[in-house]
Amino acid sequence: MIQQNNPDVDMFRCLTVKQPFADALITPAYTDANGVTFGEKSIELRSRPLKYRGDVLICSSQKGVGHTERNGITVGVAELYDIKPVEQFTEKDWMCTRVSRENWQSIKKGWGWLFRNPRPVVELPIKGKFGLWWMAAPKDSIIEYPRAVQLDADAWYKIMAKNYDKLAFPLPPKK
Repeated sequence: MIQQNNPDVDMFRCLTVKQPFADALITPAYTDANGVTFGEKSIELRSRPLKYRGDVLICSSQKGVGHTERNGITVGVAELYDIKPVEQFTEKDWMCTRVSRENWQSIKKGWGWLFRNPRPVVELPIKGKFGLWWMAAPKDSIIEYPRAVQLDADAWYKIMAKNYDKLAFPLPPKK
């Protein structure tokens, strides 16, 4: 996200990706020894390189393979940290693209856009565009989902006891 002159708007660089690949880009798969998180898919193949580096709002296209309820929405934010020509791809790089092994040799030209630190966002309807594009969103409307909530046993019990009438199962006795 970048700041601009209108205080009621947030500006985002966006990339539209077909499903199920959009979700794979923002679904955390592992964290390396340096604490950097990578998605189930961490390299997106594109026909052109670009100079931009930074956070990108990943949007799913209107048409995808299955997952119809997940099409045409914002799905997450990931950091675009590097670009690499496909001619320099290693086997590990190809595995990060989700391209089937039998198709690796047929892809002779193009660029891998390398992503890390994926964060899912609250889904909003969106009409995507080709390439990397700008989107103006109402201030604070793109909201990341919480990564984890940690409660100790007493805090959990207080929350559950407060909502006891709404629970569909009996509350265990407090120890």
